[in-house]
Amino acid sequence: MIYDHISYFEELAGKLLKVSHSETNKHFFSATTFLQLEGLITSLSVAQYPAIIAIDKKDGRFIDQLSSNLIDVQFYQVLILMPSVDMSSSNRNAVMNTCQSIFRSIVSKMTADKLTDCKLPMDQELSGLRNFDRNEIVYNSLGPIFDNLFGIEFSFTLPTVYDTKYDANEWQS
Repeated sequence: MIYDHISYFEELAGKLLKVSHSETNKHFFSATTFLQLEGLITSLSVAQYPAIIAIDKKDGRFIDQLSSNLIDVQFYQVLILMPSVDMSSSNRNAVMNTCQSIFRSIVSKMTADKLTDCKLPMDQELSGLRNFDRNEIVYNSLGPIFDNLFGIEFSFTLPTVYDTKYDANEWQS
């Protein structure tokens, strides 16, 4: 199975009890840029918190390591955001603790899904997280952004083999 970032996190947001996303109780969003994210969060009255936002863009890097297999290390990014009642340290800390707890739950679920996929033949994977590399998880705190939102931004990688087989039919002679 090929990993589908948006579908995976929308389903995860629906199943995670601390979030409980649904069509009538929107806690999940996708955005390509921070400007688009701002529009989603500040102008939609349907946004509920905590909000999980999957960044929908294609980023990565290639790793060759002098072998015949080029590896495409794809980057994925997610935000977990909540508003703080005010800028007091205690309120911001409470929001950050909630977001950190959700982040821990997400990493736990992704790890469980990776382990499940590793037990299955590649063509029967359920999540596409077989190559989820926990050593490549990077996170940082956010806030205040937009309308007093605080939270966690994290990214992770999913390395896959990149097909570089030369096909002469793709080129003029």
